[in-house]
Amino acid sequence: MAQEELTLARVKLSKLRVISPQSGVVIAKKIEDGQAVGLGEPLFVVADIDSLEIEVEIDEVDIPKVKVGQTAIITSEGLPDCEFKAKVVKIAPQAEIKENATVVKTTLRLNSSGNLKIGNQVDVKIITDRKSDILTLPLGALIEEEGKSFVFVYSGGMAKKEEVTTGISSIDQIEIISGLKEGDEIIIPHGLNLRDQDRVRKKTK
Repeated sequence: MAQEELTLARVKLSKLRVISPQSGVVIAKKIEDGQAVGLGEPLFVVADIDSLEIEVEIDEVDIPKVKVGQTAIITSEGLPDCEFKAKVVKIAPQAEIKENATVVKTTLRLNSSGNLKIGNQVDVKIITDRKSDILTLPLGALIEEEGKSFVFVYSGGMAKKEEVTTGISSIDQIEIISGLKEGDEIIIPHGLNLRDQDRVRKKTK
């Protein structure tokens, strides 16, 4: 009798198969050997590493510029010489409050993950507009006062305050539509309380 039960148990064991609803690679095991499990209890975490997605939280001020299908550039401190491309595939219909800011969860899908790993921290730049042959400045050069934009131009040893009209911007650069010309030498205040006509000196290398 014991032999028959052993044979039956082996037959049942040979027929026991756990099938994942999606193809991929097991990246985590949720159970231990010999552990009893119940119906519906997760056993493993399976990920499709050939189709990685990135979830970002975009401020409510910027989200109107973001559209499904736009391209994004992905970088990671762990891979300083690499850039990856992705596309916006989903924008959440509802905003959330996170750390006193209103944000919208947005999902991007990588074209190719390369050496990126699940869990890597990344920086994301979504391309919402493109222009060529334009004049740009570092954002740190811009001064905002009463709804107007200004920059300081170096002119004969003095800081000359000039009003400018701005256009599109990135995380660190902004387009100058009018008010400057190519070749103008711009002063970046770096927190200094510069005023119009203040005397300045060029930094020597």
